Amino acid sequence: MRCTTVILPLLGGCVFVPGSLGPALEPVDLAPAAQAFELALPHQALALLDDPALWLPGDADCPVVSVGPDGLERWQGGCALADGAMVFGSLERFVGPERAWVAGERLQVVDATGSTLLYLDGAVEQELAGELVSIGASFTACGIERPCARGPATVDLALSLFPISGYPVHYDLAVEGVVAAADLEPTSVGGTVSIDLHACAVEPASGSLLLDGDAPWGLDFDGASACDACAATAFDGLPLGLGCEDWL
Repeated sequence: MRCTTVILPLLGGCVFVPGSLGPALEPVDLAPAAQAFELALPHQALALLDDPALWLPGDADCPVVSVGPDGLERWQGGCALADGAMVFGSLERFVGPERAWVAGERLQVVDATGSTLLYLDGAVEQELAGELVSIGASFTACGIERPCARGPATVDLALSLFPISGYPVHYDLAVEGVVAAADLEPTSVGGTVSIDLHACAVEPASGSLLLDGDAPWGLDFDGASACDACAATAFDGLPLGLGCEDWL
């Protein structure tokens, strides 16, 4: 298989174009696109909505947890853990039968050496209608799905997931919004994909995404029929060929 060299503002290198002339080169570096897609997945938002005891370091006395008569939880920092780590900021969380939300206000856990283990500033809200979950996520975070050593990532996303009973193995996802990180410029993400890990664990079974950083990139997935971690790529509407990355 041959590849055609492309000079682009967002992704440099080459993409595979079957039958093209020229030397066989490495495929285009799609790592920025893959990172944007990773941040657009619902994993981090859904993890934050789960019991904070599952992802927030703590012990019996820190952070201080209180629950109001309406079920509103408050997790208050400003205290030290037994291992010398410090918890700063606060977290509020509410879980109802059809609606749940969590909001962190500069919640941060710093270990005894001064390294940040976890950071959250922002909120996630979820509404449930049968098997359909609608999520609004606007936060900066690290230490939940993304290690803080990579720096925090920021998302501002609207997501719809169906069916929730199939998550995380089999579900359809619609996403619209913007993601950014220390090593990723602000990138808009929009589209719908179908995830089926039984059919393909390295790319969506089907669907399309538009990523727009410096310029628009289109990605079309076909993992149900060709589970090769390669997406059909287009740059500014121009089809280019296959771009390969471990998308999931």
